[in-house]
Amino acid sequence: MDDKDIAEALGPWGAEHGPLYLTLADALDELIRAGRLGPGERLPAERRMAATLHVSRGTVVAAYDELRRRSRIVTHQGSGTVVAEHARPVSRLDPVPPRGAIYDGMLDGPYDDLIDMRSAYWVGVDDLPPESLELPEKAWTEVLTGAGYHPCGYPPLREHLAAHLTAGGLETRPDQVLVTNGSQQALALAAQLHLGRDDLCVVEELTYPAFIDLIAALRGRLHTTPIDDDGVDVDLLDRAVRRVRPPMVYVMAGVHNPTGSVLSEDRRQRLVDYVQRWDAVVIDDRTLAEMVIDRPVPRPLARADGSGLANVITVGSTSKSTWGGLRIGWIRAETDMVDRLSRLKAVMDLGSPIASQVIVSDLLIRQGGPKLRQAELRRRRDALADGIAARLPEWRFKRPSGGLCLWVELPVSDVSRFISLAARHGVGLVSGTASSPDGRCGNYLRLPYGNRTEVLEDVVERLAIAWAEHQNRPIRSPLYGVIV
Repeated sequence: MDDKDIAEALGPWGAEHGPLYLTLADALDELIRAGRLGPGERLPAERRMAATLHVSRGTVVAAYDELRRRSRIVTHQGSGTVVAEHARPVSRLDPVPPRGAIYDGMLDGPYDDLIDMRSAYWVGVDDLPPESLELPEKAWTEVLTGAGYHPCGYPPLREHLAAHLTAGGLETRPDQVLVTNGSQQALALAAQLHLGRDDLCVVEELTYPAFIDLIAALRGRLHTTPIDDDGVDVDLLDRAVRRVRPPMVYVMAGVHNPTGSVLSEDRRQRLVDYVQRWDAVVIDDRTLAEMVIDRPVPRPLARADGSGLANVITVGSTSKSTWGGLRIGWIRAETDMVDRLSRLKAVMDLGSPIASQVIVSDLLIRQGGPKLRQAELRRRRDALADGIAARLPEWRFKRPSGGLCLWVELPVSDVSRFISLAARHGVGLVSGTASSPDGRCGNYLRLPYGNRTEVLEDVVERLAIAWAEHQNRPIRSPLYGVIV
């Protein structure tokens, strides 16, 4: 496309509020996402583009800089500015969505000589009281007297989840709760109900990797908005939603994955104000919200202002606070929404396993649920964080306030070679690009700390050896007592 074609395709892009260069960057980004500006296609020179759009050259320069920051375009000396190769949209003809690296360990099976750090899950239940995961005899006997089909969820569990949510500030009735097979099914149900082929979903520029793959599988499209150390920039999020008018918005207003940041109270309240004005359905993913360290659990978005938000679907899971193998997640929404989602779920599986639901229901009553895990969560986080700070001082990260990952920046442009070296030393890693819908953050690693402390200490030593090999320098390992 030449400058005139692009101007025509952009339409009335300047009608939006906010900085003109950001509005132009968003409009050009949308053409790239839609495939109208394809990978490798050359963009007009800044001066020519400015003249055609009747804006200053500085506006175009700033817009191109923003697109470079998002890794949507690249500039090569002598050949101009082109759309980045990784900006290719998902083809509706692809028979299978791209396979995310976070699934490799799960799908390929365990290897005795590989510590899998590609997925963020909690390993083991030895930190919980032994009786906490036993099937309570009375409840189990009562269950066995019935047919065992509960498409919306085991009734006592729905009651206990409703009580738990109400105690946390989100007034909830049991008929507003749908039990799912983990939070992944909860997200899939919400997305299937509200997102059609080629529809846009607005997300944070770093997000849950499996959600990226889910939207790709549904042939939807993602529109990203910036985050910082305090979470999502809610003002830019609002501007993006008003501009692209998506049917769905996905946020983590509790604890963010992968950074572990917690949305500030000021931003949370402003986000509530914005959500009330949107036509979009908003998914508030609280899977990690109760995995906080040394701070209160963030309030649910739907009740952050003391009044319900009918367009918010709250999603959560017990996989992190109990054990992932139980596969129990949940959706909290208005009753008419729960009814629609329940019917969609019933078509798929007729309900989640009752045995797992009985265990989780009993755990919520007897043991206080997620609070059991917070002390061990801190120990595991500190084991990995302290080890990296001591053994890999060149790596940069901010100790997270919650979640299950360190978000670590390496002093390289691309971590791919290091990931290969780490695998040779027995550690499976995933690049930060897995968390970026735009394919950015190739110099980052998402390092989960859900494993036991002794395993995490071993991981640090293996990574230190691999890093020394990457940097072509000798290193002494205090754990293995060898010169490498």
